[in-house]
Amino acid sequence: MARALRNQITWLDFGNEINPLHRYNPFRPLIRWYNKRILDRYISHELDHRYQSKAIGDIDRPRRGKSIIDLALDTYLDGNAPTKTLNPTFKKFALNQVILFIFAGHDTTSSTICYALYLLSTHPSTLSSLRAEHDTVFGADPSEAAASITKTPHLLNQLPYTLAVIKETLRLFPAASSTRSGEPDFHIVADGMRFPTDGFLVWSLHQALHRDPTFWASPNAFLPERWLVPAGAPLYPAKDTWRPFEFGPRNCLGQELAVLELKVVLVMVMRAFDVTEAYEEWDRLAGHVGRRRRTVAGERAYQVGMQHPSEGFPCRVTVRAEQRL
Repeated sequence: MARALRNQITWLDFGNEINPLHRYNPFRPLIRWYNKRILDRYISHELDHRYQSKAIGDIDRPRRGKSIIDLALDTYLDGNAPTKTLNPTFKKFALNQVILFIFAGHDTTSSTICYALYLLSTHPSTLSSLRAEHDTVFGADPSEAAASITKTPHLLNQLPYTLAVIKETLRLFPAASSTRSGEPDFHIVADGMRFPTDGFLVWSLHQALHRDPTFWASPNAFLPERWLVPAGAPLYPAKDTWRPFEFGPRNCLGQELAVLELKVVLVMVMRAFDVTEAYEEWDRLAGHVGRRRRTVAGERAYQVGMQHPSEGFPCRVTVRAEQRL
């Protein structure tokens, strides 16, 4: 399943649509169908297994699960009498929603990890502060971090600077945007004009909001400190302007897990390795020397396609000198 998911992502990437060799590749529909078949078969088995357990009684109904499959099945069983097999129409929709959830949780988190590594590699003082916090909470030996997290997971809640780095990374490079259906009584007001939304799809573009100088001091600067200053300070974020996970009933179900994963990765990686962006080396290897460097808001690792770093974030990863001893 994991191989099929990773392969499917490469064939669904928006960037591939621009290249006609990818877009009209005769094997592309076949590969997508084959990957989808593997994903459907695996998740269908899990849905049937969990449904049988819940509907027939292997699992006590009041003990509601927290996985996406449990949430879907618990909601279904709340409004439908248990039967021997799962309703085919519900199962079809559940399959697609679970695949979407897995895809979104995998791809967005991995892109955010890349951007955190990129920003830390280009801001050495921030990296030093991050490492100092990890030394304080987990001890000076990075090799003990995994055991410490396993034994005392709540230590991950004692990382305010790490959380600030994550939030600032998601501000500058949000992993997704969101859409809402317009409504008859909802209008967008801009420059003194009212625009109706009924019959339209309203797109909340986080990349623009998160860098809007109306709401953010030094909007293009990587400043984790803005998340640590007291209310009223010049850097303090305006209310409701940080929206990488959105708000309300359609906010991201996996936001707590995503932040937890990001904390674990930073704790495990940043004291053991040095990461150096290698865009100039990449240009030489790709024969781009002499061309104008493409940047967005001063960043070479601007977002492309499905919010991935440009060129896949070429970098060099080395073991830190302290870890070689």
